[in-house]
Amino acid sequence: MRTVACITLLSLLPWPTAQDPAPARAVAAAPARPAVALTGATSAIENEGYHRVVDEQSLARLWLQHRGKPKPDGEYGFFYNDAGVPEVDFERYEVVAIFGGTTVNSAGFAVESIADEPRRRLVRFDHRHYQTEGPGGGAQSAKPFAFFVLPRTPLPIVLEEDVQGMINQPPQWKERARL
Repeated sequence: MRTVACITLLSLLPWPTAQDPAPARAVAAAPARPAVALTGATSAIENEGYHRVVDEQSLARLWLQHRGKPKPDGEYGFFYNDAGVPEVDFERYEVVAIFGGTTVNSAGFAVESIADEPRRRLVRFDHRHYQTEGPGGGAQSAKPFAFFVLPRTPLPIVLEEDVQGMINQPPQWKERARL
C-alpha cells in the first residue's frame, strides 16, 4: 500500500522533458553589503582619499600607510605579516578604501547600499558621526577610515556619500570618487 502511495505521489511531480526550456541562469546581483568591512576612527592618513585596490602588494602599501608603518624595501612579506595586513582573495574580490582626513566625532564609515548598474557599480556610504557634549562641545578628534571587501567587478566604481546633516531627513547623495 505504501509503495502504491509513493508511486502515485511521484507521478504527480513535474518531470523535465526534452521540450522543457533550459533552466534560467541566475544573474549575479551586487551584494547587499561588503563581504568584510574594517572601519574605525584612528587612521594615520591625515588627508581625505578614496582607493580601489586590486592586488595584495597595493593593499599592503596602503595598509602600512594607514597604520603609520614604514614602507617595506621591495615586496611586503605576507609569510610573517608583521603589520597584520588583511589577506584578500584578489581573484574574486577587491577592496575599496575610504579615508576621511582629520575631522571630529566620527567612528568610521558604513556602506548604505551597493548597486550594479549597466555601466557602473554604485557604492553609497555614510560617516558614522556622533554627538558629544562638554567644554567646547567635547568634540573628539578622529581620522576615520574604512576598508570594504567587495566582489570583484570589471565596472567602474562610483562612491557617493550621504551629506545630509539633518536628523530624520532623506539622504542627499554627493559623488566623492570614480574608481
